[in-house]
Amino acid sequence: IPGNHDWIDGLETFTREIQHKGWMGGWLMPQEKSYFALRLPLGWWLFGFDLALVQDIDMQQYRYFANVVEQRMEPGDQVILMTHEPLWLLEWYWHRCLGANLRQLVRGHLRGRARLHLAGDLHFYMRHSWARAAWSRHPHDPEHLVVSGGGGAFLHPTHVCVRAFKVCGHFSYVCRAAYPSPRASLALGRKNLHLFRLKNTRFDVIGGVVYFLLVVSVLPRCSSHLAAVLEAESPAAAALHLLAAYLDTLAAIVGRSYGQGRGGAGAVASGRPHVPCCLVRRTRELSVAFAAAHTLTHVSLAVWLVLLLELGVETCIRYEGLGADGPHSLYRWYRAYEQEHFPDPMGLRESLERWTLGLYPRALQLAMWVYDVPELIAVSRTAMCAAGGSLDAISRLQAVGYYTGMLAYYWLLATPAMGFVFGLYLYLSVCWCHVHFDEAFSSLREPGFKSFVRLHLRPDGHLELFTLALDEVPSRW
Repeated sequence: IPGNHDWIDGLETFTREIQHKGWMGGWLMPQEKSYFALRLPLGWWLFGFDLALVQDIDMQQYRYFANVVEQRMEPGDQVILMTHEPLWLLEWYWHRCLGANLRQLVRGHLRGRARLHLAGDLHFYMRHSWARAAWSRHPHDPEHLVVSGGGGAFLHPTHVCVRAFKVCGHFSYVCRAAYPSPRASLALGRKNLHLFRLKNTRFDVIGGVVYFLLVVSVLPRCSSHLAAVLEAESPAAAALHLLAAYLDTLAAIVGRSYGQGRGGAGAVASGRPHVPCCLVRRTRELSVAFAAAHTLTHVSLAVWLVLLLELGVETCIRYEGLGADGPHSLYRWYRAYEQEHFPDPMGLRESLERWTLGLYPRALQLAMWVYDVPELIAVSRTAMCAAGGSLDAISRLQAVGYYTGMLAYYWLLATPAMGFVFGLYLYLSVCWCHVHFDEAFSSLREPGFKSFVRLHLRPDGHLELFTLALDEVPSRW
């Protein structure tokens, strides 16, 4: 049967490779539709449904399976239902009824002959069975609901779905088995705190650049608050001046920087639909507040990091004399050292300069200017602050060098901090609020905990399910 990924291209690949082929791997392929009813031995049937992307069967399927039930099945036959999505878990999670046509087929036509419902889509093994109280369940619903999706994709958490739940008004099912166990699932979710950045190294590029774009328009910070931090008489006074610098920078981003302010508002708006369900299910205002808090955390972290970097540059300028000699001080020192220790009585250096049309000393000067990034930053920052923060005080090449140097240092600060914040957010979401399980577990790239189900019909007509599982998969074959 096709899954949700098969419907991305409108079922074209599935139709070409499954329905329009007679043989595959030595097996006969008699299937002509995306759904089927297969007669099994000993009075059993397998119904494979195509839920497409609407989480229900259409009327054509409904009529097909109703005719099979009424015309081909014996009164004592039993049925295994198979869908690509576990509708019972989606109903519980999203608090709405799904699959009305499928439910009518099960309750109105099969009337208790559907014994098992198999599904995949979620990447784990889980079995829900009837609760003991007969009054709490519908008599015609399947006795067992099994999710078997632990074949090859990334792992999904099981601790999210192990509760007893109701199916459209009937409190009917409790979780009897789950793999991996809920305790192991929670332990895996906690790995986001310390493994998110190590498992997703390419995220550093995105994180560092996005954080820098948030604060680049407020560089350099020439306010008196940073200077006051270095001159404070007590740690408390320094903290107050640093807080004032933070509020001033935040106001500059929100109030005067149109691009960054609009981007922050867009992050709040885009984050609202994806906030934890423990907030969404209550009020829309709480969901917006949670998204705003998440956005403010990243913006605040970006501001604190740029203030830390600016404070370091200010310290080096004030107490270490960084940039006091102006631009190209390293090149001037080298030329003086060269003249003192490597005399040139034949004038080879002057001839080389003349033959290369001045390229020789200019290229050396530019290389040393690019190499001495701290001096480049300090000289450009001093000139811009003297001009009230305007870029008019420096050349375009100096501006490019200044912002590139600041990006390099800021990137070193921002990438581990942003990785930790995202890991913390995913940990809180999946372990506490039970959302973002796709993002939280796909980021871990957990290769273990694979499983699959084998069905066995005994000679006496009873159906047995055997689940084979492997905690650790081989890394070398």
